[in-house]
Amino acid sequence: MHISMRFIVFLSALIYPLTSFAEVRICATNEQIQSFCNTRKVKAVFIFNKKIHFIDFSEENPKVTAIAATSNAIMPVISPDGALTAYNNGILYDPPVNGSANIHVCAIEGNAEPTLEVNEGFVPRFDFAANEPVLIYSTCGSPSAEKAYVWDGCGQVMKKNLLSKEITTVFDGGSYFGGLSFDGKYLATAESNLNAFLLDLQHPQKVPSILHSLLVKEIDTEKDVRIDIQTCSPSISPSQIFTNTIMYVDFSSSAIENAGCYHPTLGYWGFHERIFIGRSDGVILKYFDVPSDITDIPANEMGKGEVYSVSWDNPEWSNHPYYAAAATSVDRLWKETIYEHTYLNEDLYLINLKDSTYLKLAEVTDTSKTSQENILWPYVWIETPANFIEDPHWLDPYKADVRKRAYNKNRTSTINVKNNHISVDGDKITQIRLFSYNGQLLWSRKYPKSQHSVILPSELVAGKLLICNITLSSGKNISAPVSFL
Repeated sequence: MHISMRFIVFLSALIYPLTSFAEVRICATNEQIQSFCNTRKVKAVFIFNKKIHFIDFSEENPKVTAIAATSNAIMPVISPDGALTAYNNGILYDPPVNGSANIHVCAIEGNAEPTLEVNEGFVPRFDFAANEPVLIYSTCGSPSAEKAYVWDGCGQVMKKNLLSKEITTVFDGGSYFGGLSFDGKYLATAESNLNAFLLDLQHPQKVPSILHSLLVKEIDTEKDVRIDIQTCSPSISPSQIFTNTIMYVDFSSSAIENAGCYHPTLGYWGFHERIFIGRSDGVILKYFDVPSDITDIPANEMGKGEVYSVSWDNPEWSNHPYYAAAATSVDRLWKETIYEHTYLNEDLYLINLKDSTYLKLAEVTDTSKTSQENILWPYVWIETPANFIEDPHWLDPYKADVRKRAYNKNRTSTINVKNNHISVDGDKITQIRLFSYNGQLLWSRKYPKSQHSVILPSELVAGKLLICNITLSSGKNISAPVSFL
């Protein structure tokens, strides 16, 4: 079972009662938009309270407006001319489920009336290069029992011209969710499973390139080892130069650590804490950490509503090659213990991919942070002038902003997982407690004689992403998300 943050957010909304009301407040000023984007012709769409909301920053007094007729909408995107939004409805989580989705399109106006364009279509995109509005979508949402991926023979990738209504096949050998490159050569996908993928449609074998299979080193031997990591939220580049690149998030570096390895340049990172840009040859060109201006909880006390961790959710490359949008999912601690968590997408950020700067566009107004209303699936459109010339070197691997981190072999208090075995670097375990992502205590065990490692019940942990809390013989208490996927 593969769990994405979109599913966790959806699940938390079912479990926790609605305790407060929230709206979305614009944070960026007109001057900030102009300075950050070199234009104020900028539009953002996102899901809030199960409907598409939009902000038109070109207005003198921008406001948040709901498109009233878009109930149960998800995954909105904006056409290259900035006039239309296309979206799915019917999917509750990702990867999508067969038979559950259709595609609607409407103008970006509060009173717009959506039209049904596709009866059975998944993860709509627009064709960046088309002079008319053309949808890109897939016909298969989830793989069969015999296959691990929908790109492996399930459904097709289709085009639909919204003016002529002509439908054509882009690829008939499987479904890809990440979009079609500007030159029409590449399809991209990631399915909350191992790796991300780019398909070269001109390759005679029609087999995708594998991304996020990372070359790392064993800690003890310095031997090269290749580790595959789960990814999701695929989004292909709109660039006319770097057409073989894809954006995605992954499920943390825990697979590297669990294998007794380290990455010599990327260091360590947590669940959805980085947005990656990868190339078809597997090279990571850039990555973007979650905003650093959200303060973590103090080490010696647990205050109500304090931030426990922050991760990216639903990152999407804009129509402009230099920009992307993403929500920040904030894990907050509640009540008297560290085990009562809420997971809510509180902020909408615009990322300048060229210079690695961020601008917060909007935020949820609920200061108690107990509302279940999230900013989900943001997409930002930025007018690209006719005379725009893309820097041919901005995404070169040698110039890209891959921030190197020194690896410390004496790093302590790291939770290590191998199958269902748990250990902690440099210390012994005196107690373990396992919690579900909604805060339910699943299992607890004390060890009068402290243990170097502990074997957990495989029937409890297999295929799950859990919160693991460990008390150490040194007196430390550590908690972290742990993947048994």
